[in-house]
Amino acid sequence: MDWVEEHQVLLAGLVLVGLLVLGLVVLLLRTLSLRRAARSATRRVEPHVAAINSGLADAERRVDAIASGQADLTQAIDRVGAHAGELRVLIDHAGRALAVLRAPFRYLGR
Repeated sequence: MDWVEEHQVLLAGLVLVGLLVLGLVVLLLRTLSLRRAARSATRRVEPHVAAINSGLADAERRVDAIASGQADLTQAIDRVGAHAGELRVLIDHAGRALAVLRAPFRYLGR
């Protein structure tokens, strides 16, 4: 027992080194377990992520098609608006011409 009392610092250091080695072994085992779990989870999730990415790419293509169609539609609406304005002018002129043609009938009593 005298030896233990005389070498308490040495024994404390050896216990510390032993605990440190034990902690590193536990840390290494937990790291390997976590790495395996992450790898298996990644393998399970990758097909779903790929499906989502392909769906997003398809949606982006459709949005681009809609946007390009929207530009064409806007141009067509502008053209229709311009033609409608011209048609209003023509209808106004036709109404005035009809009023001029009917003017003599006012004098005849009709």
